[in-house]
Amino acid sequence: MEKGTGRPEKVELFFNREDSLHDMIADHVRRLKRASVFLTTFSLSEIAIRTFIELFEEGELLALTIITDHTVRKNKLDMLLFANENASIYLTDVHAKIAHIYNESEAVVILSTSNLNAIKRYEAGAIFYDPAHVAYFKQKIIELINDSIPFEPNEP
Repeated sequence: MEKGTGRPEKVELFFNREDSLHDMIADHVRRLKRASVFLTTFSLSEIAIRTFIELFEEGELLALTIITDHTVRKNKLDMLLFANENASIYLTDVHAKIAHIYNESEAVVILSTSNLNAIKRYEAGAIFYDPAHVAYFKQKIIELINDSIPFEPNEP
């Protein structure tokens, strides 16, 4: 741990079957207090969306931008409509699971093999605290948003 910060140095690695991506995001949103999230994900689930709604209701989550795979529109339209009530959603070709969690004074990035669901298998990833790593992934997410299509519920 970095002295006085309550968080690990630079990078924290994980390999387990306990830490779902949405729970890790919630933990970091609560730790940062009043944070926003950029999230890339292959799919959506009700459990993850309900976790994000709870964070909004607690006043901890200020904004949520989700960049998800375009197949979600066809395969999980109900989840897109559910998430769309609280998030800005973009569609593209993406399989990466990246969460950029930030407030005015701090940011963290989580990379995970886990989809946004309750995990049953071993999953792996890394949590980045180093500003250079965080900036790199933030830039890549912004590029991905710029190459994506905003989700419009009324479009076919």
